[in-house]
Amino acid sequence: MSWLALCAGGLALDAAGGPLESSAACVLRALFAGLTWVGALAFAGRRAPLWILPAAFGLGLARAALTSLAGPSFGALTSLAYEPAAILAASFVVWRSELLVDQLAMRLALTGSLFAVALFEIADGLAPVLPGIPATKQAWMVLAPIAGCCEVGAMWSWIARRELRIERAEDERRELEGEVARERRANQLLRQKEAWLFDFFEKAPDMLLVLAPRTCEILRCNRRFSETLGRPRRDLVGRRLVELVAAETANRIEPILQASRRRVRNLRLHFRRQDGSDLVVLANLALRVGPDGANEIRGVLHDVTGLDRPSVPSRRELQRLLDQHVATGLFHADPGGRCAIVNASFCELTGLTPERAAAQTWLDCIHGQDRRRVESEWERSVRDRSVFRVEHRVHHAREGPIRVLTECTPITDDPIGGFAGSMTRLGAFAESSVPTHRPAVPVGPRPGS
Repeated sequence: MSWLALCAGGLALDAAGGPLESSAACVLRALFAGLTWVGALAFAGRRAPLWILPAAFGLGLARAALTSLAGPSFGALTSLAYEPAAILAASFVVWRSELLVDQLAMRLALTGSLFAVALFEIADGLAPVLPGIPATKQAWMVLAPIAGCCEVGAMWSWIARRELRIERAEDERRELEGEVARERRANQLLRQKEAWLFDFFEKAPDMLLVLAPRTCEILRCNRRFSETLGRPRRDLVGRRLVELVAAETANRIEPILQASRRRVRNLRLHFRRQDGSDLVVLANLALRVGPDGANEIRGVLHDVTGLDRPSVPSRRELQRLLDQHVATGLFHADPGGRCAIVNASFCELTGLTPERAAAQTWLDCIHGQDRRRVESEWERSVRDRSVFRVEHRVHHAREGPIRVLTECTPITDDPIGGFAGSMTRLGAFAESSVPTHRPAVPVGPRPGS
């Protein structure tokens, strides 16, 4: 707009013409300086004062009046008071603009072109007074395209950077919207998970408890626990678990509950219900870290009141049944194959006594033709800590070589370690179904066919 005003004032109108043309030319030349300053402020991102354009319009009218009264020379001198100052102010604003800080060439070109325009304005104002100053019309023809190109280039750079900033802002907005959507989805899933956990805790078929360490104070219990005891939860939460246990067993289990153990399994507890009946439960307790970071004891209690405990055989009786009456050979072997524990069926199948099994290895009872294959598989299982399962033959004391299936599982979750194994005798059906290595027979017509 400033350059349009300059062209209209300098080319289409003549300041030395009639009063109307002279007034229009003076006003447009004044608006050129004002619009140049306003454009520089807008380019630098600053707010332009509202008085610049009305003041330029008024100064142009004042110059036109002085030109008509005192002559063109006096009017040209009057333009020196505001036109060069406005253009110099525009060049200063462009030089201080942050948009061209990293573009030194564009910054110097645009500032230099505006400074040259200000100098030409000064020369144009002094030309009627000082005859020695050459005419500037030809120089204007060269300077105007250069200054215009510099301004267009700066505006193109400003628009490109603005589009880049808008694109980056859009990308950041989309990223923020994606993060908000993900966070909203995560919060929804967490709320669903919390609701599911609460529903699971309340509707669990077993009794669930959360106890405080050392004191065993009940911090939380589910509905099953309160219904089984026949007491409301407001009477249970806050009380010590020992206070609810029968008096004859409280002294026995209190040291176990107060001990700093990580886990307690199958602890037998006797409770007294609200109606006076007895309740026997098996409790499994574990020390865990709660949601608030503090330690807590979580317990699962299973009702065993209806079970006939005296009819359950003891551990020693179960061990004796496994040793004497199980038809499968059971043993425990170390990585070297020495067996510390064997049962009667294992000794019958292998012909080894418990003393020989502990001193030698169970691999000594394998048939000679299968020995290398079984030892190779055993070494691989020991090395990889994998399951050992091989069909082979052993030397039976009365029947000679018999086919058996030996399976051993590595023990990894117990300090004892080693392998827990079983040796099962294969019957006639199993032997016929097991493929054996036989020499290949060529396929052809039978004799006499």
